Amino acid sequence: MRNDASLHGHSPKSGRGGNFFPSSLRVISSYLRNVSSSNSIAATVHSAKASVTSTTFVAGEERQREQVQWASFDILELGPSDICHVLLLTYLSGFQVWDVEEADDVRELVSKRDGPVGFLRIQPRPSTLELSDGCSNLAWPLLLIVTEDITKCGASSSPGGGSNGHMPLAGGNNFVPTVVRFYSMQSHTYVQDLRFRTAIVAVRCSPRVVAVALSAQIYCFDAATLQNTFSVL
Repeated sequence: MRNDASLHGHSPKSGRGGNFFPSSLRVISSYLRNVSSSNSIAATVHSAKASVTSTTFVAGEERQREQVQWASFDILELGPSDICHVLLLTYLSGFQVWDVEEADDVRELVSKRDGPVGFLRIQPRPSTLELSDGCSNLAWPLLLIVTEDITKCGASSSPGGGSNGHMPLAGGNNFVPTVVRFYSMQSHTYVQDLRFRTAIVAVRCSPRVVAVALSAQIYCFDAATLQNTFSVL
């Protein structure tokens, strides 16, 4: 498995927990070397224990952040007749997209670490040439990222309905996914956001429509302009 050096993003630093034991032993060894010059053996042992405990806590947090929260396969359109199968992964700290078209040449396409993500969707290229200002032809392919509103603002770019909801994550963490962010896999930038007042339950895409389901309502947006075309109660 290798990363594509020409693409932005880095693979997750897996196995961080494996550094716990060597680090802990180094801490203990350092304290033991200073025991002879210490005024209190008990104080030295107590400090060593506190250091090991702190190291254990940090290692646990690192493992939790790198635990996969959601995974799915999807199809990425690279051109009119050029597609590849991809693996979508989300974490407490971000998301990844892997090219899995060739079993012996799995490549990382995107890796972002900017907050928890509920789930992802690949948006097919719209069937019409009319595009919004942010989503130009150069932006495709687009990745839809369902996440929380980091601005914590009360206003939303589209109306929301239904009751508030929380998405459970591993380790007892909860967050409310109320934003769909459109991420360009060409420019590696966010080009558009759709905000809602309540939790997003599901997102489905087609060349014509992007459908966002809340607990009590479904909003449908034009895939090219991202304008709200109709809703279903």
